[in-house]
Amino acid sequence: YYEYDQNLMEGPPFSVSKEELNQHYSDSYNLSLVVSTDVVGGLKGKCAAKENVWLLKKHAINLGAW
Repeated sequence: YYEYDQNLMEGPPFSVSKEELNQHYSDSYNLSLVVSTDVVGGLKGKCAAKENVWLLKKHAINLGAW
């Protein structure tokens, strides 16, 4: 996903923050940032941006004491 200042440019693509990912997915997944790189020339040439790749691993299922 991309992360940038949406005050400088409206999406799409829309900016997605780490906090937003955690809000939506942390209850079910462990989130790990795999790589984060600057977008060369900015996003659509309008603003600085980062392209982030996240790995989401499903939480282990606790079946309790069987």
